[in-house]
Amino acid sequence: MSNRAGQTQPAPGNGNADGTSAAPTNGNGLPARPQGFQALRAVYTALFAILGATVVSAVILLISGHNPLEVAAAILQKSGIIARAHYSNNHSAFSDLMGLLDMSTPVLFAAMSVAIAYKAGLFNVGVAGQMLFSGFLATVLVGYSPLGPLLAKPLVLLIGFVAGGAIGALVGYLKARMRIHEIISAIMLNYIVQYLVAFVIKGFYYNASVSQSRAISEASRLTIQGIQFGDAQIVLPLGFVLAVLLAGVYYIIHRKTRLAYEIRLVGANKKAAHYSGIDTTRTIMLSMTLSGCSAGLAGVTLYLGCSATIVPDTLSPIGLEAFAPALLANANPLACIVTSLFVGAFINADDYIQVSGVGPDIAGLYIGLLLAFWAAGWFSLRSLASRRSSARQKPDGGSADEPDESARPTNPARPTNPARAAGQASAEPPDSSTARPGSRPAGAAEAALPAVAAEAAAEKGGAP
Repeated sequence: MSNRAGQTQPAPGNGNADGTSAAPTNGNGLPARPQGFQALRAVYTALFAILGATVVSAVILLISGHNPLEVAAAILQKSGIIARAHYSNNHSAFSDLMGLLDMSTPVLFAAMSVAIAYKAGLFNVGVAGQMLFSGFLATVLVGYSPLGPLLAKPLVLLIGFVAGGAIGALVGYLKARMRIHEIISAIMLNYIVQYLVAFVIKGFYYNASVSQSRAISEASRLTIQGIQFGDAQIVLPLGFVLAVLLAGVYYIIHRKTRLAYEIRLVGANKKAAHYSGIDTTRTIMLSMTLSGCSAGLAGVTLYLGCSATIVPDTLSPIGLEAFAPALLANANPLACIVTSLFVGAFINADDYIQVSGVGPDIAGLYIGLLLAFWAAGWFSLRSLASRRSSARQKPDGGSADEPDESARPTNPARPTNPARAAGQASAEPPDSSTARPGSRPAGAAEAALPAVAAEAAAEKGGAP
């Protein structure tokens, strides 16, 4: 392409003028940020969020007259990381650890649901509704049936996968075909599912003594209770193994397949993806469907796993709390395993931290602070990168605040095109077979698309 002086320069991504390959560039012709920089930015944002949330929570506890170290010790004890002073009969630190894995299972599935949608530039705020819908169907169809465990447990997982995917596909269809924002449609579907499930449970499956649904059969439950391990009894969360395996599968899909490239490109720059030949409608619907499938598995591992019951008129807070581990992991499925255990430790310790005299709401407060500080760190890095990019765009290396004399028009009434003026001053007659000055070589836009998408994703703080 031509610069302001009319000199021909290589198009971004097409190589140098002498035929050698050029370094990857972004849409502005600047060197594209390496993946190592993006990974470092993701780690910085996560550490900033954890540190900020910890400091603010500690200050709040001190103001309210509580010792933050005692609260932290209670969370670690409930998670089985450090031993308690005393244990009741048939209980040990390993029992607490398995309880943490049990509670973290729906958190991990929900975090992967958020991460899958986030890769495509979507926010699946309907995870809670998809969890409730899948858990309700599995409870009614399998939980109250006389099926044996070898048939009931796989069927519960299958129903959760399909039911959650159906709700996710509906949200994706409304987004891709009807141009209805996924946040609006997901919130509306959350309300519809919440009150529809409450109506059916209160009418047919209600246990008035505990104000929740009737108990399900042990054969259909995904958490095996009362397993003797040494001198203690533990729970065995079958869904956690599946969640870890599914995280590995999602990682391979999002790193090694063509679908991964299409999802990341749609999430980074939807217009660029469209002009490169990608079916953006299909990609959006597929991303939301996969996100819903993971949310459905989160629902069955909650309502037929660690909880084993449904409270009418209530959506699980895990649906929104799952945004914390997903964003801390930078939407990386494998990293979601670690961050889900971290967030799950706070959710699991809700009741136990009351031993220290602290209300259980401190766990939800900490998770909310994680999201707030993550957003603050992300926006601060994005603003810094934008200012540096603006400063580097100056062709003469000057500051972005300095006026560009070459771009200033000589006649305010009719600005002069420098490329056209250079062409008129040339002694050579114009050749009609060549491209006009300032035009871009054919194929430059297509060749620059991957670099443009990578830069857009980096500025968005999204897909690594």
